[in-house]
Amino acid sequence: MRTLRGDSGRSTPDFRGFGRRLSRAVTALACTAPLWLAGCVAQPAADLSWNFEARAVPGEIRVLPVIGPASDPEVILESWVGAGLTPLRTSLREARTEELLALPDAVRASLPGQVHAALDGTWEGEFRVGRYPVGGRERVQAALRTRQDLDEALGVVARASRSAVLVTWVESVDGVPLTVHSPPGETVSTSAGPVLVDLFDEPYRVEATLGCALVASDGEVVLRYQDSFETVISGTRDARAAGRTLAEELALEVAKVWPADPRLDLALLD
Repeated sequence: MRTLRGDSGRSTPDFRGFGRRLSRAVTALACTAPLWLAGCVAQPAADLSWNFEARAVPGEIRVLPVIGPASDPEVILESWVGAGLTPLRTSLREARTEELLALPDAVRASLPGQVHAALDGTWEGEFRVGRYPVGGRERVQAALRTRQDLDEALGVVARASRSAVLVTWVESVDGVPLTVHSPPGETVSTSAGPVLVDLFDEPYRVEATLGCALVASDGEVVLRYQDSFETVISGTRDARAAGRTLAEELALEVAKVWPADPRLDLALLD
């Protein structure tokens, strides 16, 4: 079984650029030996930017409740115009902030379906709702905050659950009203397409750092990945729609290394 790991080179790992790093790693490995049959290859490091184990995870996967950011977003009262906000605009800003709070749950609800869609029928497993064992959520949460012993904490949760688990977390959610930096009536280019800066809608540009881990029932972390993605929240794009966009972006990256290759099932029999 081959183990691939990437090191960010910093005390706090940078999870960006996963697809590019993985492509280079797989290309190098293919030149020397088949991916599924070679021995272990690893770079020693305290913090890993991504992790992938070439092994199958058949059957059910329990989707655990999402772990949200350490702090909640605050209502932003600044404006490009410079004057104070009207009561209507203040209430809109408060409503958008409430939607930011709902984003983690929206991501968690959408991610399993988005993973299935990204895999396009190549994986025959199924997701089911799961829950953390006693103390498991707190242990994973602490590991995410400190960046220490994360894989160990994930393994403890999976073994206690006696099932493969999918752990999802949202490290941060940063949302800024477009009216803070642009004048009303201007069209701003975003990842969700062009958005009109509207005082009576208060659209928010949102950047969220989120990740997930697939852990086998024996505690081995099969894959782990985190990155930052962008979306928009507005009167026509609520938290559910924005969360679905973020989950889709995460799923497209995770699907690149999801253990769906049928040769992995044969490896389990060896």
